[in-house]
Amino acid sequence: MKTWRQGILMAFVLAVFGMIGFVPSEVAAAEALITEVPVQITLSGTLPEAAEDFSVVLKADDASNPMPQGSADGACTLVISGGNTESFPVIRFSKVGIYHYTISQQSGSNADCTYDNSVYRLTVTVTNNEAGGLGAISVLYRNEESEKLDCAVFANVYVTEPETETESETEPETETEKQTAKQTETDKSSAPKTGDSSNLALWIALMIAAAIIVSAVFVARKKQQAGNGGKSNGRKE
Repeated sequence: MKTWRQGILMAFVLAVFGMIGFVPSEVAAAEALITEVPVQITLSGTLPEAAEDFSVVLKADDASNPMPQGSADGACTLVISGGNTESFPVIRFSKVGIYHYTISQQSGSNADCTYDNSVYRLTVTVTNNEAGGLGAISVLYRNEESEKLDCAVFANVYVTEPETETESETEPETETEKQTAKQTETDKSSAPKTGDSSNLALWIALMIAAAIIVSAVFVARKKQQAGNGGKSNGRKE
């Protein structure tokens, strides 16, 4: 009884599929999809105050390749704000085959940023699986490298502003300059000045002259006193 009912149900399902133009194999094929095409943006340097939007493009090598929803002219654009990780929308495959894509970043308009111009190659291989449907296997490579990657990474670099010297860094230099200035002043004060020798000779000459004058005055007074003493003694006699 159950087998009879199952047969009727299967016939009904096949009839419905036939009316809409599908067969079971095509229905199974429509379920083949690839869900993970992650893209990461990394940033370094002096970041802008407002996060910048970065555009990453998934492009099909063949215009007939399946594309994510929202694609146009064989290209799908993923916009990532700042340094974050996002994924492209799901790509669905309906038949066996090998499909090639490229992933690249569009250069932005910020003159202070160097945008990573790497190009990633995405290859999706769709095969029949044991359940009668389709299975999809994807591999990702960067540029012409052979290493398989899990994520397309774009490293963008902003110009780094020159660092200002901190107070602790400037103090030793200032102290050194002060010590150098003091040493220079000391050297200048201890060094003989131009004309010092002539000034010293002049002072010595003046001192000698003064000594001679004082000696002459002293001798003159002695002689005067001696002469006066002699006259007074004569008168007493």
